[in-house]
Amino acid sequence: MFVSLDGFVSSGTDNEDWIFRSGDDATDAWVVAQLDQAGLIAMGSRSFGDMA
Repeated sequence: MFVSLDGFVSSGTDNEDWIFRSGDDATDAWVVAQLDQAGLIAMGSRSFGDMA
């Protein structure tokens, strides 16, 4: 995983499949709980489009 100075995240192979890989049930539950507590989730239009 690579992160540019402006916060762009990439696998280095221009493939976003790694973003959507899921962990085990406990990991997924932790991620959902963290997101549920967020007051704001900020992302760029490309990330939003991929996740929508």
